[in-house]
Amino acid sequence: MPPTIERRLLILVGAVLEAGTGLSLLTLPRFLVRALLGAELIGAGVATSRLCGIALICLGLACWPESEPPLHRRDRRAVRALLVYNASATAYLGCLMALDGYRGLLLVPAIVIHAVLAALFARMVVGFRRSMGPGWAG
Repeated sequence: MPPTIERRLLILVGAVLEAGTGLSLLTLPRFLVRALLGAELIGAGVATSRLCGIALICLGLACWPESEPPLHRRDRRAVRALLVYNASATAYLGCLMALDGYRGLLLVPAIVIHAVLAALFARMVVGFRRSMGPGWAG
C-alpha cells in the first residue's frame, strides 16, 4: 500500500507537534511546565525538562517525512513510534491529573491531543496489518 497524502500529513503533524513541544521544553522549561502541569519547576527539574525537550526534538526529526515519497517500511516505523509515544503520553498525563492532582491550563488539551493522535496512529497500524494480510509482523 503506497503512502497516502493523509498518512504523510498526520505523520508530519505528529512530528511538528513533538519537535515544537521539545523546542519549548528546551528554551522555556519553567513556562511550559507551569502551563502544562500548574506546578513550578526548580533545580534539576529544569535540566531534566531540557533533556526531555532534546528527546522530543529528536523524535520529531526521526519521524519527519522525507521530501520524496517515503519507503513504506520507513513510514510504518514512524507511525509505530508516534503511536507508542502518544499512547504513553496520554496514559502518563492522565495519571498525573487523576492520581497526583496536577491541574495546569494545558493539561487536559494535551491529554486530548495525545489521545486523538494515538487513536489516529493506531488506526493506521490496523490499516497496515490489513493491507499486508495474515502473518504480517510489522
